[in-house]
Amino acid sequence: MKFRASAICDLMGVSRRQLDRWIKAGTFPLPDGRDAKGYWWEADRVSTRLISERKERGM
Repeated sequence: MKFRASAICDLMGVSRRQLDRWIKAGTFPLPDGRDAKGYWWEADRVSTRLISERKERGM
């Protein structure tokens, strides 16, 4: 599953520059505080979790 960078930035509340830094470093922070260390296969679960958390907060 692929996502636009702007959608990921909106969901995580970060700038595109910060997202680019994480991509270049091979790290992608997960909502529970862990670091995916570049395992982009986790993106499906991460994005689903972020979307559901966002709905709960009423955004």
